[in-house]
Amino acid sequence: MGLEMKKIGIVICNFNKKDFVISCINSVLNQTMQDFDLYVVDNASTDGSADAIKTMYGNKLTLIENKKNLGGSGGFNTGLRKALENNYDYYMCVDNDIEMEPDNVEKLFGFLCSHEDVGIVGSKICRMQKRERVKELGVMIDFDKCTIAPCYEDYLDNDDIPEVMYCDYVPACSLMIRKEVIDKIGLMPEENFIYWDDMEWGLKANDAGFRVAAYREARVFHYIGTNLSTTYFTTYYFWRNRIKFFLEFTPKEKREAMKNTLLEAFFQTMYGCYYKGKNNQIHIMMHAMDDAIHNNLGKAGEGVILPKDEIEDRIEKILNANKGAIIEFDGNYKLLEDIKKRVDSKYKFIIITNSVEEVKKQNPEYLVIDINEKDNVNADGYVTFKMCDHVSKVTDKSLKVIYIDPYSNILENEKDIKHFEGYEYNRDLFIKMWGELI
Repeated sequence: MGLEMKKIGIVICNFNKKDFVISCINSVLNQTMQDFDLYVVDNASTDGSADAIKTMYGNKLTLIENKKNLGGSGGFNTGLRKALENNYDYYMCVDNDIEMEPDNVEKLFGFLCSHEDVGIVGSKICRMQKRERVKELGVMIDFDKCTIAPCYEDYLDNDDIPEVMYCDYVPACSLMIRKEVIDKIGLMPEENFIYWDDMEWGLKANDAGFRVAAYREARVFHYIGTNLSTTYFTTYYFWRNRIKFFLEFTPKEKREAMKNTLLEAFFQTMYGCYYKGKNNQIHIMMHAMDDAIHNNLGKAGEGVILPKDEIEDRIEKILNANKGAIIEFDGNYKLLEDIKKRVDSKYKFIIITNSVEEVKKQNPEYLVIDINEKDNVNADGYVTFKMCDHVSKVTDKSLKVIYIDPYSNILENEKDIKHFEGYEYNRDLFIKMWGELI
């Protein structure tokens, strides 16, 4: 480290991603703005990450080696505590699987300097595997639906999205925060271990009078690899900490409605797992619920995280049995991308919508047809999917199209229809039983 005091302390948190963290460190050290010191926290990796970092970078950064895995929040906090000793004006949190554009730090710093009311600013996050697609430009917390809503998720990365998005939080994979904000709201909630910690940070910053913003001109690329996991690691922590979050931060007057909404969302996911044969996922979700209710937090105990269930992807099977798909689009770009990624690039899609120009901008490679012209489309050899909020709410039982919801539930045959006919009764019973416990 140099003797001259820098303005920014940047913290990277790593666990067992040696190749990714090396790439990330390179992208940070090659920034156009160099007014920072870099701290890398290694969460007791077993893949040689720490040794590789020492060998490659020496005194170009400060390496902190935790003796055990403290998770994302614990790892970041370890680095932030060390950086706070040097009293920087600004601090950054960066995930190990991030690649920064060369001016990312400069853009975030410049934004905070010119927006005194903003306490935290985040980058525009694009997908590393599909760089033209935005993963999110800030995120909103929906207390009515007990969920989060990433802004401009899976939109094409262009100037049609806003330059600045004021939001409830920005992900800790690339954010810059003022020291005065940390002084006022503290560090991340370490009891979360991972997930929903940055949500809490953003909420507390907003409540303390600091605006949170995402800035389009500061761009990073994030490797999205959760589907490659062989366990239900993400499922456990995401559900446990989601339940914890809304139990803790929902206003008293909305608490009863929150319980019903949260339990319905939980049941909705679990019911789909039951139909698909995801027994391990059901077990994990119930464990997460129980731990959240009883405040059993931190790192999951031994044997809690189970392997993923091996099941057939029915949607992929349907798509690959046809030469193309007609999709009646409802505005859910994420679901559209989820459908498209199940087949190779030669597969043909026809998108039916009432917003032709907007959808064409986002999907220039596909044929987009106005909904009023759908009866004129030649559907020979094509399967038709119609998007919906949840298949249990579908009243059309004709099976002329395959209904699909954001949870990958489908209505394709009589068996599907029969299964979801009992949905409402079972949902109400579940909510009544668990509602008395939370």
